[in-house]
Amino acid sequence: MFKNVVIFTVIEIVTLIVWRALVGAGASAYVAAGILLGGLIAEHIVSSRARRGDVRVLPVLTIAGVEAATWIVWLALTATSPAAAVALLISGLHIGHVLETNYLSRRGLFAKFGDGLQDPITGLVSVIETIAGVLWVAFPSGPAILSGGLLIEHTIATFGRRKNA
Repeated sequence: MFKNVVIFTVIEIVTLIVWRALVGAGASAYVAAGILLGGLIAEHIVSSRARRGDVRVLPVLTIAGVEAATWIVWLALTATSPAAAVALLISGLHIGHVLETNYLSRRGLFAKFGDGLQDPITGLVSVIETIAGVLWVAFPSGPAILSGGLLIEHTIATFGRRKNA
């Protein structure tokens, strides 16, 4: 199972790095957003097959869409309002993680949504990914920090809820 965690983590890392490079190079916002969304859909397909055993299209598209929108707006805000950018990133990622946890647990996307917002594991993975994202843009070694943070986040999200783990 850890091999699958590495695979979907690498997909997300490459997706985020390519997306940010495209944005930085002045590529069309639509092309960059399309690359980001497509990569996140691929990540969630692989994750879903590994963690659930199947893929449901609508939940995967919803989760990837929330995540892509969060990253896009976050990056746009970083230059003008870093504090708002961080607040948006943690909030958006946390909502996406609650939806993903519900989906992977075979509940409706919005089932027990309020409980999911208070779940400590979901909160932890949201904080880890937010820190990794902020450090990614703040330091030259950011891609390595992002990679390590996402691997830790995905490992906790995958194995932190397993029964008898």
